[in-house]
Amino acid sequence: MGLKTTKNSHLLIKTSCWAHKTFPVITSYQSGDARYSASSDFHNVVFFAATMLKFSILMQIFTDILHDLKSRYHLPERQSATLLFHFNSSHEMALADGTDNYTPTKNVILMEEQLAKLPCVFASSDDAVVDFYQNLYYDWQGNLKEIGKSVFIPFPWGWNLAVRKKFLKIGVDQSYMPSTQELQDIRWFASRQFHVDYIRLFLFHNLSVDLGASLVGHRMSFIKLKDALDFNGDSMIFKQNWSSSGRGNFTAQQADEKTIKRINGFIRTQGGCLVDKCYDKILDFAMEFYIFANSEVRFVGFSVFQTSKNGKYVGNVVDSQENIRMLIEKHFENWQFIDMLINTHCEILKRTMAGRYTGFVGIDMMAVREDGKTKCHPCVEINPRMNMGILAIAAYLRPFFFNEEGGGGSVVGERRRSSTRTPSAVMRERGFHTCLRDRFISIKYS
Repeated sequence: MGLKTTKNSHLLIKTSCWAHKTFPVITSYQSGDARYSASSDFHNVVFFAATMLKFSILMQIFTDILHDLKSRYHLPERQSATLLFHFNSSHEMALADGTDNYTPTKNVILMEEQLAKLPCVFASSDDAVVDFYQNLYYDWQGNLKEIGKSVFIPFPWGWNLAVRKKFLKIGVDQSYMPSTQELQDIRWFASRQFHVDYIRLFLFHNLSVDLGASLVGHRMSFIKLKDALDFNGDSMIFKQNWSSSGRGNFTAQQADEKTIKRINGFIRTQGGCLVDKCYDKILDFAMEFYIFANSEVRFVGFSVFQTSKNGKYVGNVVDSQENIRMLIEKHFENWQFIDMLINTHCEILKRTMAGRYTGFVGIDMMAVREDGKTKCHPCVEINPRMNMGILAIAAYLRPFFFNEEGGGGSVVGERRRSSTRTPSAVMRERGFHTCLRDRFISIKYS
């Protein structure tokens, strides 16, 4: 595949790092006011060795993913093939559009352009990251990379018709991408209508076991007509069929004129909307999975995140998986409850998505108060794509990719003058960056 870079770039990351395919030298790590050298003393060597071991856990996932994709696309085991990452945060909006001609808004273009290097956090030394807006390719450290004739298997944040068209334009072989039918399946799995079907399967699966009494979500439904509303004295939340990070969600306590108008808008533009009860939420958390081409469903890890009062995504907690699990587990009386949730999700994912989808799946959940007890909403929504939960896991294992301010010096955030696509002079002086501070990661605009 003959891909070329056409513009210059500068190194943003200030430390060397490692990957699962090679073993480069670690030169330094910076945290707060202290700077540590890997060769300075035994304590720091132990620190780097421990971090390296943690990181290898995540990289093993991507090693297995590459082997699985090579098998799926019938590449010989010895064939040199690496992953070509791309950050397309506009994924859900492209799914809603449903065509290969979708163009993001100017503000979203700015975000994707300035956070183009974000997938470097997941990349190995052989992988590359593509920025379609600047026509640039980066290596795993955020440096400019020349692309030779290697076989690159594209790995975007999320698959849709529009991003597939972009990969085709730069010369990626279509045989290394999902088919049109598979992309239609992804669109269905990302829809809230599928999420309603999924939670009904989940709840039915657990009606005869102890887990069922600890679950909520029975009020979740997908409506196509405004007269299907049933508030029953509760506040309800309404969500578009395709959206992300809480955009477009709204709550209502009665079917007044304003509520009906907004619901009609959802039905007119996206064929319907999801309706669910507004619960007394204690904690937002998620379980991350990967579905392999051979239909294996693997649990990857936990994530805990925060949302605003109207349900918009704020950021993720960054900590060890042990601590993240304890944050979740402490809200439920039975410590085996979490394992039962994992096992049930694996079973339902295998029944519904395996064989039709290959990739990461994040399932958002909630711990809530109901009838004086703590219960679990097992499926608030499903994200068949890369997501911030996976990023939070990587941020804990690879903290040197971020700095505490999230601007210069971070491989995944860049405050710089944007391109002519920027909608205003004010926006050109500002920008998106990824901020990791106090064990909390978020995408900021400042």
